[in-house]
Amino acid sequence: MQAQDGPKRSSDHRHYQQQQQPPAAEVSNCGTCNRTFVQHASFPPASVSVTVWLWLLCCCSFVVVPARAGPPRYSSRIVETKSGAIRGVILELNSKHLEPVEVFKAVPYATPPTGNLRFEAPKKLSPWTGTKLADTYGPVCPQSFPDISNRTAALLSMPKGRYQHLKRLLPLLANQSEDCLTLNIYVPGSGKFT
Repeated sequence: MQAQDGPKRSSDHRHYQQQQQPPAAEVSNCGTCNRTFVQHASFPPASVSVTVWLWLLCCCSFVVVPARAGPPRYSSRIVETKSGAIRGVILELNSKHLEPVEVFKAVPYATPPTGNLRFEAPKKLSPWTGTKLADTYGPVCPQSFPDISNRTAALLSMPKGRYQHLKRLLPLLANQSEDCLTLNIYVPGSGKFT
């Protein structure tokens, strides 16, 4: 009894598989060039719509919103600190859902630890007169960075993920100085800057 059921199920199963397979596409070669064209390929309708949406998504992901060209847009607000007045810049975010933010770049919080102040505790900052424009990032504190110029040699001493992370960080660590006791302050904006 089992021997008869086995082949029958197998035959039904093959018939089901043949019904589920899509019709084969016709492939033809162009006579004047070495390109191959697929003709009459049929896809289920859901598959086509998913393919189109994925294609559109890929195309949209390469659209880059250009950065604002020209000089920075300064905030109308001047903030008084214990050391003096500062004016930041308005950072427009590339999203219609996010409001601009006010950024105060490289605001000093202590006297630079250079010269005879090197290796000393931070000293109180001397006040300044006028308004300091906080529109440029300050230098990065000196850091020891592993040699990643030779990828093969670097990967012998670190995981691939760390190597890739360090490679992304390298441009950000180009401007190093001991005069680095500054803060970058980001303040949520109301969108009503002049």
